[in-house]
Amino acid sequence: MSTGFSFSVAAVLVMASVPAAASMPVPVTAIGCYSGNMLESGKSRLRLVDRNQRPMPAGTLAGKTVSVEGMLTPDGRLTVVELTVVDDRCRRKLHSFEFLCSPCSTTAPRQRAPARPSRTTGSR
Repeated sequence: MSTGFSFSVAAVLVMASVPAAASMPVPVTAIGCYSGNMLESGKSRLRLVDRNQRPMPAGTLAGKTVSVEGMLTPDGRLTVVELTVVDDRCRRKLHSFEFLCSPCSTTAPRQRAPARPSRTTGSR
């Protein structure tokens, strides 16, 4: 009986290390109000992180309307590629959110098998 249990645990551990099908980030652009390290754009609240996945510092951007272009993960983290101040105040009328891909592929591309040279019969 213990062999079946240890096999199940090993299978779960192996499956947990494989990324989920929807784990690939997708490119987006969003305009919203910046507060802390969060961007509020309409009904969305996104955590802004830098390329090293560290939270973006609030600093002088707090309470301003910003435009952010970056890569969005399924858990709501937006890795900032470009950030621009749109207005010094929070302007909810300017909020927008747009995917920069249509359709967005959230799975890793399939790897193709290498091409094999064709074998031809003939004289040498």
